[in-house]
Amino acid sequence: MRRIAALITLVAIALLLVACGADRGTRRDLTLGVHHVSIRLPEGWQVLDFGREVRVSGDGLAFTLGDLGPLGSEGLESPDAPALAAAALERIEPAARRDVAARRLRPVAGRPTVVFDTWDRLTHEHRRRVAFVLHDGHALVLNTKEGGFAAAGPRFEAMLDSLRFETPAGAIAGS
Repeated sequence: MRRIAALITLVAIALLLVACGADRGTRRDLTLGVHHVSIRLPEGWQVLDFGREVRVSGDGLAFTLGDLGPLGSEGLESPDAPALAAAALERIEPAARRDVAARRLRPVAGRPTVVFDTWDRLTHEHRRRVAFVLHDGHALVLNTKEGGFAAAGPRFEAMLDSLRFETPAGAIAGS
């Protein structure tokens, strides 16, 4: 009986490892304005490069990742990062159309990040997520463009978790 239990446990662990590895995807290096980043994307997803922004899509979902540029005279690493991120949100989600349903702070690759859930101002439908990763006085923006909130949310978080900032060749780290 113990052998059967051990075998079942071993099979369950193997299946779990295979399932975790199946969605690992491919790491892509991107240059988006001043940001040199890498991000892990699911196998088979398409990446369209528009210079300062890329559109990533697959499985009925679409996201954009791009350089929003500098915000504020103090730079984005200032203590009032949520206020600066709110100003950045206003640039891409005019208040006339969308409201903030939720806001949270979290680190991404060791950098302060503000994540907003927004929805239609009148109906409170069409919930979407947008994150502002604050780096070297600029905002890197990950924005949900297509797909239901329940399906897009986990993929959005996985992309944020996989984000890495790279030092370009010839640059001095920390400068």
